[in-house]
Amino acid sequence: MVIYLALRVGQVEWSAKMSNLGALIYPFMLMYLNSRLPRPMRPRPWHYVVLGLDFLVFGFFFVNFIAGFVGDPLVTF
Repeated sequence: MVIYLALRVGQVEWSAKMSNLGALIYPFMLMYLNSRLPRPMRPRPWHYVVLGLDFLVFGFFFVNFIAGFVGDPLVTF
């Protein structure tokens, strides 16, 4: 009975990679919202650099997953 309740590995992989897709969109949304704040409340420029690095890291993992789904992944872990 327990075997029917367990999630398949593929479904868990897809749900994890879709969260990476959300992590690709979120930094740009946060940058936009931060730019709408009054000047004294805006974050420092290095915060934008960190958000850009966040985009690059999660973007790499998402692109690597899609490349692995279509053909050969960029990097195999």
